[in-house]
Amino acid sequence: MNVENLRVKLGKKEVLKGISLNIKPNSIVAIIGPSGCGKSTFLKCINGILNDNVEAKIEGKIEFQGKDIKDYDSIDDVRKNIGMVFQNPTPFPMSIYKNITYAMKYYGENKKEILDKVVEEKLRVVGLYEEVSKELNKSALKLSGGQQQRLCIARALAIEPKILLLDEPCSALDIKSTMIIEDMLKELSKEYTIIIVTHNLNQAKRISDNTVFMLDGNIVEDDKTEKIFTEPKDDRTRDYISGIYG
Repeated sequence: MNVENLRVKLGKKEVLKGISLNIKPNSIVAIIGPSGCGKSTFLKCINGILNDNVEAKIEGKIEFQGKDIKDYDSIDDVRKNIGMVFQNPTPFPMSIYKNITYAMKYYGENKKEILDKVVEEKLRVVGLYEEVSKELNKSALKLSGGQQQRLCIARALAIEPKILLLDEPCSALDIKSTMIIEDMLKELSKEYTIIIVTHNLNQAKRISDNTVFMLDGNIVEDDKTEKIFTEPKDDRTRDYISGIYG
């Protein structure tokens, strides 16, 4: 994925001020920065969620597989390839099974044997199958917070996206659930490209290959994670990771 000079205005406020970024496949990219710097807005642009906001004015280019997402036949084609998981777990008010198969059916897959296979496969990927295999018809809303978030990731993976976007996916979870999800994401990066927004700097250090530091709607620095945290080139990056502000 390649982003060139992405600018976003929400009403009169300029939220992104010319973002350019190249994202390599099969990597984990962590986006860090203080609240209000544009991190979540950036994610919402990547899979077209912000297109639904009538106040949003979006300029620039977001290329996925060499094609601007504006040139895809429909936004559904974009979202099928670029899935998103939000900060708070958002399971649908239906069974575990139906949560995972919902998007598959939306995109035309109705064969029960295929649906069953994908449900088991994706629940195993997120480490949830053994916990819920006998309760697939149970309401997803009865799962714990950590289980719900893993279910949402399984749901996003069910339609085999190329890129997975995660906006603070562990902020509402306990340490144990966070560790489970982090280990899972490292394993998933062998098959998927993952972009994660996080306020947890230690999380960025633990799991990401590259880190992007954003400030006031701009990318200040983008580099290998180890370099960002040990040899930042910009004083503003150094101040942020040192806890001076943010």
